[in-house]
Amino acid sequence: MDHGDTLRFTLANASTRTLVLEDTWAEVVLTNLKTPKNAVGGGGTLYRFGCRVKIDGQPMSMIRYVPVQESFYQPYVVNGMRIWFDAVKEIGKFFNETHGECLPRKAARFAVQDASLPICSEQKLRPWYPNKANFIDVHESYNGDDVWLGPYQGADLHGGLDSAAGWRDPLQLCLDLKTDPAEVKRLVDLAMAHFQEVYDYFDGLLKAAALPSVTWMAIPSFGKMHIPSCDFAALISPAMFEEFGLPVLREEVKPMTHNVFHVDGRGVLKDLDLILSVPEIQAIQWVQGMGHDLPIMQWVPLIRRLQAAGKSVMVDLQVSELEDFIGAMRPEGLLLCLAADESLQPAIIKRVEKW
Repeated sequence: MDHGDTLRFTLANASTRTLVLEDTWAEVVLTNLKTPKNAVGGGGTLYRFGCRVKIDGQPMSMIRYVPVQESFYQPYVVNGMRIWFDAVKEIGKFFNETHGECLPRKAARFAVQDASLPICSEQKLRPWYPNKANFIDVHESYNGDDVWLGPYQGADLHGGLDSAAGWRDPLQLCLDLKTDPAEVKRLVDLAMAHFQEVYDYFDGLLKAAALPSVTWMAIPSFGKMHIPSCDFAALISPAMFEEFGLPVLREEVKPMTHNVFHVDGRGVLKDLDLILSVPEIQAIQWVQGMGHDLPIMQWVPLIRRLQAAGKSVMVDLQVSELEDFIGAMRPEGLLLCLAADESLQPAIIKRVEKW
């Protein structure tokens, strides 16, 4: 919703509720970063955001803190509506959006449901991972960073994590690879035990409704779309990736129609030959990172190499880099991802069409 927009929500009893978005804001509460948007090892940032709304004419404020224990919050219940206040666009002033689309496309994002209905419509529920405490602890969410929209290393918005590293902590998993490699393989097998079953269940719901398969990349497919990744590979050698990461990668991509491998920065590049050896991977998403990894033009040889290998490539660009990039590259197999104001988008589309 944008400021001034009105949501008219019809409840199961046929009555209508209104929600008007009046204002939004965001601010950093605590950080140990010397430079905003410059992620560092051990970096951490706590932020909060809020909005002012009117629900059936009554003013109300909503506030969220991220990433803290309160990030796992209960939704608001107002006048028969269950409301999740998800995010505001102002968050983008403080953090990089380098791990897929995280920020709202408008001023604020909400999820709304009739409060008389169960949150999960399915009667059979299954655990996503072993959790004997039946409690989500923020300390176990990848250094406390990886709650939804938690800033990884203090600067980068991130919507996911490699399962094994998330369970054990990346540093501990590195030690495990040396001290107990058999247990690491068992843990990886556990992470994959129900992967295809869970994927097929939700994919089946989409297929039954004649809807495309999509991911956080927002690329639709009427087959099975998958975004394999292994960010943890940046912390280990190619030999270790070949032994512990490559077999499971080959397993998870085989049932899929389309696979776009998420190469998260130069740390994963050392494993590129191994990744390219998997024939089911049709495309690479290249995430060059920030700081010294910008601008994109330094990565033109890499992108050409991927094209020569017969892979399509997703590339993140700044608007100011578009002309130079177009001049240096051929367009076949490239998907350009640009964050641009709506006023600039028609001119950008016309320029790309001429390419």
